[in-house]
Amino acid sequence: MSRLRTAHQAPPPAPRHAGPPAAALILALAAILALITAAATPAHADDAFARRITNPADLLDGAAADAELGDFLLANGNVAIIITDAGHAHGYSFSGGNIIDAAAAAVILAEGVDSGNSDLAVETRYILHPDDVHVTIETTFTNNGAAISLYSAGDVIEWDHAFHYVPGYGYEVTGIHTTTEWIGGAGVNSSYGYVPTSGNVSADHGSGWSDTIIKWLSLPAGGTRTYTRYLVPTGPGISKASDIIHELREFTVGTVEGTVNDWANSSTVPGATIDCLLHGDDAYTQVIADDAGEYSVTLPATDLELHATAPLFYPELEYVDVVAGTASSSRRSRLRRPSTGPRASSAAGTATA
Repeated sequence: MSRLRTAHQAPPPAPRHAGPPAAALILALAAILALITAAATPAHADDAFARRITNPADLLDGAAADAELGDFLLANGNVAIIITDAGHAHGYSFSGGNIIDAAAAAVILAEGVDSGNSDLAVETRYILHPDDVHVTIETTFTNNGAAISLYSAGDVIEWDHAFHYVPGYGYEVTGIHTTTEWIGGAGVNSSYGYVPTSGNVSADHGSGWSDTIIKWLSLPAGGTRTYTRYLVPTGPGISKASDIIHELREFTVGTVEGTVNDWANSSTVPGATIDCLLHGDDAYTQVIADDAGEYSVTLPATDLELHATAPLFYPELEYVDVVAGTASSSRRSRLRRPSTGPRASSAAGTATA
């Protein structure tokens, strides 16, 4: 879960919830909403649509799912998110109009004013096209008061039941400031990516929240400014989000595919975790092997280290040189149990993608 605010105030002092990650996400916008409108339900089931929730069957499942009847559903065949009604303030948010649950073109419009400046009108559009696997969030500020020379446009995300993850840092970001191309959060059943349409995301991080800045805006009297970012809700494994982010931003990447095996009998190791490290110790992303012990991940075109781990096994270190292209090279990580002998030595190789 997480919470997002377009008007930058001090970040929340601490998350409200504790416990394991779950399949819900909360992004709370700090606009005091006057109106929320939604597009009509589509004619075809696979089209993107938005509608007010009147049937409990439209609510998403999950231990941390907090939506209510009267909130708004935005969905297609790939992604479903719920945005709170104007009167449904949740957690650290001051109002409704918040992405509250996300399970992996319709538009929901939230209109209001900045929570700290009533002269600053805020319009946020949540946009979902039929084939999208991400939600586009577009916020427009209209300054109806005195000129604002510098305004920090971004979001505060309370990760709640997910653990925040930053490329180059991994999960250990509490108490530090980062500037990266994207950030994310990983839960047991879901993971999330958050990325601007261009440039970097600057963020201060607490134990369960990230206070981001996407752009610094100059808002003259009567002026209008817009900034846009993407929310990527996916399944388990932060790499599912980073793969989509690479496509959205057209980053130069290669693909690495592999299998994790038990050294003793060559059986596969389902659910093994592969940490993908830049420069030997900078965590870039993390991929989880599927039920067949196989994995696929897109990575920056550079030298990386792959650390494969699983419960009851020694970790395995492998070096890979990722080359931008189209083909992928299959990797094989062989994990040893403590009873099968000394830890496996590192392997080296090249993957082209």
